[in-house]
Amino acid sequence: MSFGPFLGGKRICLGKTFAENIAKCMIPVIVNKLSFEFVNPEHYQKKPQLGFSSVVPTVMVKVSETK
Repeated sequence: MSFGPFLGGKRICLGKTFAENIAKCMIPVIVNKLSFEFVNPEHYQKKPQLGFSSVVPTVMVKVSETK
């Protein structure tokens, strides 16, 4: 545990908790300034099917700045 700076114990990184808390506060602020829309207009009408197979559906999203 002496070389694991982000793991735990008495040598834990002090910035780890600070960075986690700042991320929880700043990510919603950043996402609120963005606008999301589907590239494929079919996705507005119908959700992609999620099944028990290992194939994950691809959903493309265009991101732009909110004015």
